[in-house]
Amino acid sequence: MGHVRSDAEEQVAELLSTAKDALGLSLTFLSRLDGTTQHLEVVESSIPLFKDGQTQPQDSSFCQAILDGKLPPVIPNVAKLPEAKRLPAARFPRIRSYVSVPVHLSDGSLYGTFCAAGFTADKGLTKRDQALMEVLARAAAAVIEPGVNERRREAGIRERLDPVIAAGGPVVVVQPIVELLTGHRVGAEALSRFPQEWGLAPDVCFAEAATIGEGVALELLAVRNAVAHLDRLDGYLAVNLSPHSLFDPRCSSLLSEFGHACGAVVVAEGVETSEDADALLSESVDHGQGWYFGRPGPVDALAAVGLAAPAPLT
Repeated sequence: MGHVRSDAEEQVAELLSTAKDALGLSLTFLSRLDGTTQHLEVVESSIPLFKDGQTQPQDSSFCQAILDGKLPPVIPNVAKLPEAKRLPAARFPRIRSYVSVPVHLSDGSLYGTFCAAGFTADKGLTKRDQALMEVLARAAAAVIEPGVNERRREAGIRERLDPVIAAGGPVVVVQPIVELLTGHRVGAEALSRFPQEWGLAPDVCFAEAATIGEGVALELLAVRNAVAHLDRLDGYLAVNLSPHSLFDPRCSSLLSEFGHACGAVVVAEGVETSEDADALLSESVDHGQGWYFGRPGPVDALAAVGLAAPAPLT
């Protein structure tokens, strides 16, 4: 299956079609320049040879030569410009007319180019066509900028998080939980800490990780690091988990013998079938509550509740 255009790409394609029809040329495209490669991100062409996603070296492209001032932005006849004739695209696919204008984002950065090309000379191309292309390029920039900013945001988060995940997760510290009457410590809460230079609270770091699909992995690494403190702690250890992580299959194995290692009794709620009870027992859960054992009722009814225990594990 070929590339499926996003809504933003479809809007850009409409702008390219407008340019193609207005200039009467065979090919229009929006390109992204990354410093080494020109990416033809959205292409509108009368010739099947050109498709979304094609690439070519940036330094030998018509667009780069125009950006460098070696060629004018409007080229009615490539054959009349020696600098243009030397470029690969002048030989194949044998471009003979060309218009290219830069695409700048709102912060002034260069994203790429908005271009039109023909395979015959077109002496009718003028600065008025350049002006139209510049208007359409600004419209294209407004369409693509939200997506560009989102990709930049995600890349920034991943750049920060990847080393932390590769190193085994956040640093875990513990804060005492005390009995107010006596002042005795009865347990501790595990808290995650991220590099101080980030200047971000832990909840923000976990929330950002979730937006790039790494939220559960990061939380489970934090729990794993917290569990590593158990053999040096008296009392219980509290950890924080989002509901999304708690219901992830990877979480059950990580939390197995955890409650017991804290000296706690593990209680599962919502047990509705014998299969539920058997599965919980296989995970070493101690107690269960749910409709399988009895529905809510008056206190007197509790004495009447009694079910056969699940078969013991062998």
